[in-house]
Amino acid sequence: MGAPDEGPGPLPHGGLLLYASPLWLLGIYAAICLWLYTTSWASDDAKGVGMNYLLVAELPRGKLVNLRPARIEHEFVNTSLTSRDRRQFRIDDSGWRRVSDADQMWKDWITAAIRDWGTGLDRHLYSDAITHVLGGEERVVGEFAIVDRGEILGRQEAHFSGPNAIYRVTTLNEGKDAFVAHARRLLDHSRIDALHWLNIARDLVEFHTAHKRILLAHSPKAFQELGRLVAGSKRMPRQELCRQYQTEFMATLKILATRGRHANVLQHMAGYFKKQLDEDSRQELHDSIEDYRKGYLPLIVPVILIKHYVRQFGVRYLEGQAYLNPHPKELALRNHV
Repeated sequence: MGAPDEGPGPLPHGGLLLYASPLWLLGIYAAICLWLYTTSWASDDAKGVGMNYLLVAELPRGKLVNLRPARIEHEFVNTSLTSRDRRQFRIDDSGWRRVSDADQMWKDWITAAIRDWGTGLDRHLYSDAITHVLGGEERVVGEFAIVDRGEILGRQEAHFSGPNAIYRVTTLNEGKDAFVAHARRLLDHSRIDALHWLNIARDLVEFHTAHKRILLAHSPKAFQELGRLVAGSKRMPRQELCRQYQTEFMATLKILATRGRHANVLQHMAGYFKKQLDEDSRQELHDSIEDYRKGYLPLIVPVILIKHYVRQFGVRYLEGQAYLNPHPKELALRNHV
């Protein structure tokens, strides 16, 4: 096997060519992916691309091995997101307007594509896949003039989905109003008829996932009920869904979180990296959880240990758990919970 190029390499999936990183996909062993790479990428970039591979391949864990340094570096990448999780989303087309038949065709096609690919991938993968399907950069990427009172002020590069239509893929949770305002100004000062905007926002599903451990510490039953509410979100109006979720979420937090449930949560999180720990470290973590369960230690002790190992082993799924990163920070003490 020759060394990979420094540029992006193709990752085939579902008949499409999704562009990924200069990684070697060495193999899959017992449902774990192993990647070798020889670039000087920052760790977060490599982990991000590794996460895309896991999501597309529908695997829970992988290992990145960097062969570039004098001493080989390796890091684990994990995810608990399933293909079902990534396909539980709502489409908000309340601001969409049909200008031509081509607009309707674009909407129908992109809707079917996202249902096939799912959410959660890197924004550039969606954009590159769309560009590939439309014929590649040579056919899609172009420029249009920015005009004010008949005078050309400059030219703007964009991705074209038609003769006078452009498209943009974003992953905005905030700042959507500002994006819309900017897009309207752009359309007002150009001969572009339509901007096809695909915003893949991470909202209720991501929020529910991020607060999973907190909810489980208060009430596993309530967590399951909230999960069913999120899973059935397509059948409810958006405002009603958010109102009901908020009401039930706050009611769950009013249920007393016990030492036993906290200990169960801690043990479950420890399972994500226990095989990477040596025997002494594994025993130390186990003892700290059990001592907390018995009332000998405050909650902060096992939490700090787990947070340390999450960073050390790059357990990305747990990095986003609000349980390990409470707000405000004073809640991290929780000594008497």
